Amino acid sequence: MRHLTWLAGSASFKQLALLLIATFLMGGSTRPDVMSLIVLRPLSVLIFACGCWTLRHEQWRQAPFLCSMAVATTALLLLHLVPLPPVLWQSLPQRMTIATLDHAAGLGVVWRPLSMAPSLTWNALFALAVPLAVLVHGLQLSHEDLRRLMVLVLVAGAISVLLGFMQMLGDADTGPYLYRLSSRGTAVGLFANRNHQAVFLTTLLPMLAFLTTERDTLARHRGRTLFLLFAAVAVLMVILLLLGSRAGLVCGIFGLLSVAIMVRLRMSGMRERPHWIGTAVIIGFSIVAILIVIAVASGQATSVRHALNSSSSDDLRFLVWPVAWRSALVLLPWGSGIGTYQPVFQMFEPAGMLRSTYSNHAHSDWLEVVMTGGIPGVVLLVAMVAGFGGALRLAWQRRRLSGTALAWTGLVIILLCGIGSFADYPLRAPIMSALFVLACLWVRTGLDRRTLHDSGVPQHQAGSSNDLRA
Repeated sequence: MRHLTWLAGSASFKQLALLLIATFLMGGSTRPDVMSLIVLRPLSVLIFACGCWTLRHEQWRQAPFLCSMAVATTALLLLHLVPLPPVLWQSLPQRMTIATLDHAAGLGVVWRPLSMAPSLTWNALFALAVPLAVLVHGLQLSHEDLRRLMVLVLVAGAISVLLGFMQMLGDADTGPYLYRLSSRGTAVGLFANRNHQAVFLTTLLPMLAFLTTERDTLARHRGRTLFLLFAAVAVLMVILLLLGSRAGLVCGIFGLLSVAIMVRLRMSGMRERPHWIGTAVIIGFSIVAILIVIAVASGQATSVRHALNSSSSDDLRFLVWPVAWRSALVLLPWGSGIGTYQPVFQMFEPAGMLRSTYSNHAHSDWLEVVMTGGIPGVVLLVAMVAGFGGALRLAWQRRRLSGTALAWTGLVIILLCGIGSFADYPLRAPIMSALFVLACLWVRTGLDRRTLHDSGVPQHQAGSSNDLRA
């Protein structure tokens, strides 16, 4: 019954739960012209303002890295929107093309910002409202409240799976798709893009492993919970095979490994570990593997067929990446401005790549950040990777402590999002950006010394506060 009382909690918990529900319903697309953003973004700004009003000084001081990254990212976007003197912005790479157009249009001397498409950078700035609102409210929540939000995410995942089945069984033109421009004919669920749905489903795997291997749950329903875990993992893996997303398939493999590792670590921490646990894990994952083999052998594994049958010349992203990389080098050191990929890429796009469709993103967020953010964007990426590495090292040192299970869950989700971003842009969907921040909060609270102490861990084993701030 504890999971059914997730609505009980502080005002910050209720506001954050409301925001997450709205985000799952209206934040599955990355396009700036989606009508649902008219509701979602003002709601996010309002909830963000309420969170800033109630956020106490000691709360944001306990998460210096997360707050610093949030401030630095916001500051970078704001700097890209500050109007600059004509002499200054015209000296930047590729800006003379814009100056020539200004002269031809008779605009005269114009002060322009660093961004080559300010309206798109403004859109990127507004898109930060959802993850920032999640952050300021998440910092005010307890360990238990943050853990309960995981149940809400899993419920949304179940709805996305069910909606995906309805989309697969229905007509591609009249099916229950939430967005007009969607990957029609595939089980995109709450999303508009099948790759984003696939990455989202893989993030459910570590959450399922965390909740089903909790000490209280195992003490009461060991066999039932492990059976439900393996059944859910099997369903998710089969859906990933049917989605046709290669990025999702790769993330699914890592997610499947994370489930096995997390189950093993959680079981090893039990004082009275049943002798049949190892056998159950082996049998469970053998069943999952058999289902995957059946899906592949029957020809229904669209992701596998897509990976085997697609050549580099057939996939647009393999044509886009070299052009995007060359343009990124030309636009150094400041980039073209966050969110400006589409019009800027068209300036560098060779005639041989012209077709009826257009490249809306680089299909590699790591590369797109370098292109649009320049060296400051690279610095933010390096800081993010360094922070992840530090948290991973600390979690590994404390892997035997029961309180770090939540941190491991968050780390796996961050890793899956990072892997998915190598060949796509899942974090640009509001749902995934909110989930990413939630994962960061799970890592922080899972490594918190007070959390470990409250979980029954001796305080001298929990490490120093300096380790937590690293």
